[in-house]
Amino acid sequence: MDIRYTQIDNLPPLTWLAEIKNGIVEVIHGTRVETTENWFVEGAWSGEFAQGEFLDNDWFCGTGARLCGDKIIFSTPSHVAYGLFSKKCVGGGTGSPIAYFF
Repeated sequence: MDIRYTQIDNLPPLTWLAEIKNGIVEVIHGTRVETTENWFVEGAWSGEFAQGEFLDNDWFCGTGARLCGDKIIFSTPSHVAYGLFSKKCVGGGTGSPIAYFF
């Protein structure tokens, strides 16, 4: 599985939408979403940033996703004020913290 990114400057800065099809994760995002080869995030956590350890932390404020082998794991914040929206489709799915995309 691979992640491909497209930054759209006129989206809200911390917005992202991930669409999964045929082993490719296409992510469109605003200017303040951090992107790497294996993970993307808009948020903060109490671990090493360069390692992208937001999945493994007790406290995470934000949303994002990380590749784990042939899977992608999406992460919600540690608090319950907001989460992720998702839609499963034949051959893939879509996820975002923004309901507007759906």
